This record gives sequence, structure tokens and C-alpha cells, in this order.
Amino acid sequence: MFNRLVICLIISTVIPGASQGADTEPMVVSYHRSEGYDSQNQFQFELIERAMEVTRSEFGAFVLRPYGGAPTAKRQSILMSEGNLMNIQWASPGTPIAQAEVIPIPINILRGLLGLRICLINQSDLPRFAQIQTLDDLRQIKIGQGQDWTDTLIYRSNQVPLFESAGLTQLFPLLATHRIDCLPLGANEIGVKYAEQQPLHPNMTIEPALLLYYNFPTYLYISKNHPKLAQRTLAGLQILKASGEYDRMFWRYFAKQLAPLDLHKRRIICLKSPYILEPEQCTGPIALPDITPPGDVQTQPAVEH
Repeated sequence: MFNRLVICLIISTVIPGASQGADTEPMVVSYHRSEGYDSQNQFQFELIERAMEVTRSEFGAFVLRPYGGAPTAKRQSILMSEGNLMNIQWASPGTPIAQAEVIPIPINILRGLLGLRICLINQSDLPRFAQIQTLDDLRQIKIGQGQDWTDTLIYRSNQVPLFESAGLTQLFPLLATHRIDCLPLGANEIGVKYAEQQPLHPNMTIEPALLLYYNFPTYLYISKNHPKLAQRTLAGLQILKASGEYDRMFWRYFAKQLAPLDLHKRRIICLKSPYILEPEQCTGPIALPDITPPGDVQTQPAVEH
């Protein structure tokens, strides 16, 4: 129901007849991209570009104009509301971007992978983590989070102790010095970050058997000052999904990252999300993403661990 309402709003916010012909000026597409920091976001970058490309015949030319600054989450939300330096960005419900003056595109582009959290830990803590079976057990360890990360509220509302730092980069040394016990990262990002940081912190490892789960979808959000871009993005994603290109792209990026994590074999601890108004959270079986890609998928290089 929510998806249908949002789709109707997207269509209704575009000036009647605006999509009946391509504009002469290329449509500017601006999202946040910091070189050297966004290695885990390559899928989103390509997805946005392909959504624009497959709608070229209807909406005309486009130009990608990434914003390379280093704004805080709050600053990003202001930029999205203004729609000048940034007009499209991925985010989860509850984030500053989702609360800005934006139009949500109701397609969960990462299939919930950010809500499948796996701990980076110290190798010496492997026996300790093998004993964690329940949420009460989880409350006996300290989890590291960035100060403006939206899922911080999820851990707090589940009474899980936290240590907050300025950002992700600062959390790795905190883990190495045992000031935190677990740095939980999404299933789509942990392999990339492990490969980057393990040479600097050789005692760090990916915990092999525990999975923290919460409902944490990822949507594309469009500045309300760019309703035609919202219509184009929705149309592009629908075309990519209908043609199967979205699935092929998803597995090309994530199949080899997910396979060694053995998601379906892990002990699951479910955390209720205050951002999701569903009373039945954590009351039934957890539906994990299907990690068996189609046979013709060409995957990205595997991350060994």
C-alpha cells in the first residue's frame, strides 16, 4: 500500500505532460561521492547511471555530477532539500536524508543487506562470541557505532551498549585496542572494509557464526525540487527490474561477497527497529536474501578472509 501511494505521489508531482518529450538541456544527476571512501557504494553508483541510461529515450540526455565534499549527514539533508549540489541519494528510513524535503522511491535497492550485520572482532574474542546466543548475551558486549549513524537508535532501543566515535575510520583502532568488542557492518560492505583494514589491524577477523538482523531497507531519495528526476528514477528502476538487469547487476557485485559469509548458517539475533511500525518484528522466521545468483552472472572479484 505504501509503495502504491508513493508511486502515485511521484507521478502527480510532475507537471502534466512533462514526460511527453525529452528536454533540450541534459538532466543533472548529483549524488554524494567521496573518492577513496566510497568503495562499498559502487553498486549504487552504477544503478543510478543505468536507471538514467535506460530512460534516455523518454527523458533525454543526462549528466552525472557527483558532489565530492565531505558533508555531515545533517548537511547532506540540507543539500538534498535545496537540490543544487545534491538531488539524489540512497538512505534508510529515519536518516536525516529521509527526513529532508525529498521524494522516496519505494524500491529496496539493497534488498535489506544493510540490516544483515556481521561483527568485525579481534581473533582473541572468537571463543567469547561463540557463546553469544540471545539478545541478552549481546547486551554483554560493547558495539562500535558512528555518532550520526541511524542504526545507533536501533541498538539503543534494544538496550545494547554502544561506544560512539566520529566515524567509521576511527572505529577500527578502537576495535584493535579492545575499546569496542564488535564493529557490525552490513553484509554488502563488511568484505570490502575487512580487505581494506585487515593489513593495518592484523588481529581483526570476521566473526564466523553470528548474524545481527534488523529491518533496514535502502531507498533512493530525490530532492522535492526535482520531481521529474524522481519520475525518471522510478521508471528506470522498474525497467531494470523487469528486464532482469537489476538482478544481474546485484549479483555481479554481491554474489562473491555474500557467499563466504554463510548467512543462512548463522545464529540470528533479531533487533526491533524503532523506524519500522510493525508490531510483529522479530516474532517469526527471518527471511534472508537468496544468495544463489543466476548461473550466467559474472561476479566481481571475491574478498578473501
